Amino acid sequence: MTRRRLLVGALGIAGLFAIGCGESCACNNPVPEAAEVTVYVVRHAEKQQLPGDAMGARDKDPPLSREGQLRAMSLTEDIPVNELDAVYVTKTKRSEDTASAVVALIGVDPIHYPPRDVEGLVQRLRKRHGQSVLVVGHSNTIPPLLKGLGVEDAVAIPEDQYGDLWVVKLAGGEATLETRSFGESAERFDPGR
Repeated sequence: MTRRRLLVGALGIAGLFAIGCGESCACNNPVPEAAEVTVYVVRHAEKQQLPGDAMGARDKDPPLSREGQLRAMSLTEDIPVNELDAVYVTKTKRSEDTASAVVALIGVDPIHYPPRDVEGLVQRLRKRHGQSVLVVGHSNTIPPLLKGLGVEDAVAIPEDQYGDLWVVKLAGGEATLETRSFGESAERFDPGR
């Protein structure tokens, strides 16, 4: 192909872009809104109280207590597990164990997030258009996470409070919050009862 033909072809294509494609062109239509994102947020279930010299006490990463294990199992009944696309957890035993039954049921690997990077987590969650996700956090990470997602009402979680479930729906730049609880059917999973 000669240089002249290349130049004429390039100018012709450039002319088409300059003119546009008219009123019927899809590029003149408004950009569709991103599909809703549903974020289920829970604090990890009850943790074991370890003596100061016990393994795990030094690194402040205790596993779940028996009550916490039962609550974690009941989480599978308190959220629509089959609709979940992803599960986010911190790299702590109590966070991973709280999500373990859900992860086993839906067959996904949990996604680890650094608990101090709330802004990074919020950005990742907002990009999950049309999806539902579970986030297992901590009493000191959930309030800033909810705020970062756009929830206006401040949330405080006492150290001894477990079983709250926050459902955040993100759509059109707005966030709506529904507060529920999870783990009320925990005794159902207790073989000792």
